[in-house]
Amino acid sequence: MPSRYLFSLSSYDVDVCFDRARRERKVSEVRIRSKHTRVCLSFSLSLTHSRTPAMLARPQAHTLVAVRICQLARSSSVQRRRQQHTATSSAEQHQRTAAGKSQHPTVEQVLEPYRYRLRQRVRWGEMDAFQHLNNVVFFRYAESARINFARHYAERAGLGRGFFDATGLGPILGATSCQYKAPVVYPDVLTVGVRVAEINAERGSWIEKYAVVSQQQQRLVATLDATIVFFDYSLRRRTPLPPALCEAFEHLAKPEVLIEEE
Repeated sequence: MPSRYLFSLSSYDVDVCFDRARRERKVSEVRIRSKHTRVCLSFSLSLTHSRTPAMLARPQAHTLVAVRICQLARSSSVQRRRQQHTATSSAEQHQRTAAGKSQHPTVEQVLEPYRYRLRQRVRWGEMDAFQHLNNVVFFRYAESARINFARHYAERAGLGRGFFDATGLGPILGATSCQYKAPVVYPDVLTVGVRVAEINAERGSWIEKYAVVSQQQQRLVATLDATIVFFDYSLRRRTPLPPALCEAFEHLAKPEVLIEEE
């Protein structure tokens, strides 16, 4: 039949319940209550002594129980810290997710810096085996927007087809890249915004930025950039930008928005 043994340590009251039936005493339960807090812990403890009550009365037994108390308290403290850290991390992640959703820019906010915009309808045949708009098609859309935008600044600067035929000077693509934000599927209408981000008149080049937004998804789906070089096709080398071209870029950066459809 189980019996109990009570004793006190410096900071804890210990209540031991053990079974007398076995020679190798296995204490079935040890309950510990802190004298300073409401913390109550319990664990099992094995003691090899034929007279367990007498053994428990010895300081060695108290030391053994005290060591186990420290181990259990440390383990419990670590577990509580982990739980608190997990709860804090989950709360922070939730806050970041909520903040990300609340700060997600609208289509109008994305396109606001882009004064020239070209709307293009997605065609069924432009999707690939992965059932989304093929990656190469984004470059084609940017190319269409770039050529249509060039027509406007060339006319404004007086650098149309006649200028090219007479001088052999004109723009050429130097480099381009794309960052994909989300897949696009048919049917959809994409708006490609174009703006001049940087001009280097002496080196004869400028950088154009493109933003592609989806009407169906109401979000940004891709961004592209292109380096355009003003090129002398006769000498096969770059040439400085004409002042009229720089003035045309400044004019096209004004608040008026030009929207076209292809």
